[in-house]
Amino acid sequence: MNNLNQLVDGWLMYANDNGSKYSDNQPLSNPQTPSISSISNNWVLGNMKIATQSTNASLLERGELSPYFTQPSLCRCPADPLATNGTLHVRSYSMNSWIGSDDMSSGLNGLQPEQGYRTFLNENQTVFIGTSALWVIADEDQNSIDDPWWLMTMNDERPFADFPANRHTHGYNLGFADGHVEHWTLRDPNTISPSLQIKPQNTDWTRLKKVSTITLPKL
Repeated sequence: MNNLNQLVDGWLMYANDNGSKYSDNQPLSNPQTPSISSISNNWVLGNMKIATQSTNASLLERGELSPYFTQPSLCRCPADPLATNGTLHVRSYSMNSWIGSDDMSSGLNGLQPEQGYRTFLNENQTVFIGTSALWVIADEDQNSIDDPWWLMTMNDERPFADFPANRHTHGYNLGFADGHVEHWTLRDPNTISPSLQIKPQNTDWTRLKKVSTITLPKL
């Protein structure tokens, strides 16, 4: 929880130093940005599914939030056991896909564009939901985590495409846009493994959706 607290504090400081603009948060698998070298801005870089990247802390140091980390190790949960060839992976956290880019409303990777929901690109836009009710960075399951972008499909096209960790008393930690951190216990008995098909009625899924974004007002 201390790691997440410091990461979200850094995220807030970045916005304060950049005219209220939030750090970039892009899906590294976006067909428009197929490789790390083609991405100039992102809060961190690196795909934990790629062996050469999963243990490479320099990719964290190339991210926009790096100057706001006291050390790159903040990006890794101390309880995360995942390793490649005996070297622990460098990142355990991902950022809400509705924050830092408009990729969700434009559609990507075969997903339908979700244009009825708000993306949050700067601090002014959080007034519509309230910073205490918007999660920013969360603890992702070690078997699910890939890029730093946590996909949240509000249309239920892919419930828990990115899966919450359960290494903390059968739950995970979330950092919110006002800087506070919460521990959420997984309540649904079906929220066990990323290998399972999660239904839209899953209570853990519906709970996370409520603090991920809000619907846009109808004109």
